[in-house]
Amino acid sequence: MSYVAILAAGGASSRTGLGEYTTKAALRVGDRTLLEHQLKFFRDSGVEHVFILARPEHLRVLTARLSPLDQSFTAFLPVGKPSGWAGEV
Repeated sequence: MSYVAILAAGGASSRTGLGEYTTKAALRVGDRTLLEHQLKFFRDSGVEHVFILARPEHLRVLTARLSPLDQSFTAFLPVGKPSGWAGEV
């Protein structure tokens, strides 16, 4: 059986005051970003592929620090700007 994860990282992060061109997933906690911590958890849990839903303006900042290993098992799917609480996929 193969395991796939879907990571919703498409929020606006408006309550954090981070600004339009970054996101909570890019925040550093220790030596890694939140996204890197999540990807490590998925990898350690046996997940083979991760689909990451993210806003187009956040793709560059989220992919900039990914290791070749993380890049090999992730796929980014851009989502539209939020309309209401769920946004548009």
